[in-house]
Amino acid sequence: MFGGSGFPADAATVEFPAQMFLADGDLSPIKESIDKIAYGLTKWKPAIEEKKMYASAKITVEGKDYQEAVTNMNLLFLRNQWAMDCQYSRQPRSVLTGY
Repeated sequence: MFGGSGFPADAATVEFPAQMFLADGDLSPIKESIDKIAYGLTKWKPAIEEKKMYASAKITVEGKDYQEAVTNMNLLFLRNQWAMDCQYSRQPRSVLTGY
């Protein structure tokens, strides 16, 4: 998931339960983990430090016509989390009409 969001898969992370970020959530675990957070931001290093460019394999998206191919491409991007999908997380009708 993380790698698909533009971050490397081995990036430094500190995990917290999602409920603590709700309106009445208890944020004290952040204070208790401040040393882990600071370490991840200032001292953590990836296991592999060699920088390389990787050529991704080319993909082909097909459809019976242009519109179906575009729809299939969008679905492929969403399925693989290659794009932000916030506008598509709602029902298709609400994306098109705003309701």
